[in-house]
Amino acid sequence: MNGPASAAASLVARVLEATTTLDLWMSSNRLRLNSDKTQFIWLGGRAQLAKVDMEFLRATFPEVHYSVSVRDLGVTLDPVISFSDHVNRISRTCLYHLRQIRTIRHSLSPHAVNTLVHALICTRVDFGNSIFAGLSSLNLSKLQSILNASARLNCGLPKYSHISTFIRETLHWLPVPQRIQFKILTLMRNSLLGVAPSYLQALCTSVSTLPGRSALRSAARGLLVVPRMRGATAQSRSFAYVGPSSWNHLPHELRLELLSLSLPLFRKRLKTILFVRALGRERL
Repeated sequence: MNGPASAAASLVARVLEATTTLDLWMSSNRLRLNSDKTQFIWLGGRAQLAKVDMEFLRATFPEVHYSVSVRDLGVTLDPVISFSDHVNRISRTCLYHLRQIRTIRHSLSPHAVNTLVHALICTRVDFGNSIFAGLSSLNLSKLQSILNASARLNCGLPKYSHISTFIRETLHWLPVPQRIQFKILTLMRNSLLGVAPSYLQALCTSVSTLPGRSALRSAARGLLVVPRMRGATAQSRSFAYVGPSSWNHLPHELRLELLSLSLPLFRKRLKTILFVRALGRERL
């Protein structure tokens, strides 16, 4: 539930009321809400979280225990949604699997090593990575270092050897920032074609559909409405802003072409575009 820090007590009371109602509904359907696995966490900016009187809340609601991190659909959330805990968990898991693969690498064919790396490493790095929009450079570098270590294991290179050329020209792996963009733009394509969930489709509004802006050049170019955000964090992290703005940054001809392609061809064409962008940034 959303609300200001000053209304923290009423928010907790509403959550407990909703939990009680859910428990009664589940009991009537021969189900049980496991209170031991029910977790509570405060989410928000650091300034707002500092205003929450945790001592008062613990005294008023002693049955509620607040967590510093929770898992939801496989993603670890921390109070400020920095995803640092999630990235650290990915790093620990992936590095463990890399060490295990390295011990048996001499017994595996190159194809088998590549398959294991994709199954155990790349899938974890890419899982739900659209939420990584606006991720800090520190966490991005951690994820990139995992891919670099995986690539060195793939080709048998030493630990500190240069690997970017091999990743680009042999493995054809996108860097982490472009992998995030790939997922976001794929979601945007699906939203524009009406095959994404309705709450994502609602975020994709064409400028040409607005009464007061239909005559603008942005409407003729098929651009999407990019909403205004109150803070820089929301602007860099919100899909409502990042999705349309990322789509608008594609050239007009490419946007039309990408929407007319099937999903496999779209993904192939988009990967080429992002490869060119990544290569351009490396040369800067």
